[in-house]
Amino acid sequence: GENQRRRRRERARERAANNPRQPLPPNAALVRTPTPSVCVLGDYVMIGETIGHYLILRQLGVGGMGEVFLADDQKLRRQVALKFLPSDVTDPELIERFRREAQAIAALNHPNIVTLFSVEQDGERHYLTMEYVEGKTLRDAIPRRGMPVNRILEIAVQLASALSAVYQRYIDH
Repeated sequence: GENQRRRRRERARERAANNPRQPLPPNAALVRTPTPSVCVLGDYVMIGETIGHYLILRQLGVGGMGEVFLADDQKLRRQVALKFLPSDVTDPELIERFRREAQAIAALNHPNIVTLFSVEQDGERHYLTMEYVEGKTLRDAIPRRGMPVNRILEIAVQLASALSAVYQRYIDH
């Protein structure tokens, strides 16, 4: 409950305070995520926290399988997407499935599928590092009044091509 969230926030602050090589930037903010069931640090994520060699910049999205954040890869000096498993996923079988699926995704090479760089773990937090592709979500890209049929077909062809690549690798997605 609330005590657990408070302890997690305190541990995150202690890690930052005890690591002079990776201090939090002065503009670091504590952000409440919109769905507590899929959260990384209780209901909170420390924007500005360094996890591994990734500096968390902002949240990109939340879904049933976790949260995705934009991060700065401080070793390679590039932006990446980090996808965290929900903090309540502790079942070793589910974590192993997460890793197996990541291995299958890493075997894919397609222009309409993001590249998976690695599977990582920081304490009890499991996450993927992926290519960050800047742009709009499909929801944001579709105008209120719809879009022309030719644009819909362009998008459909790209989606079908990506799904075909997945199925050719025998991944049931």
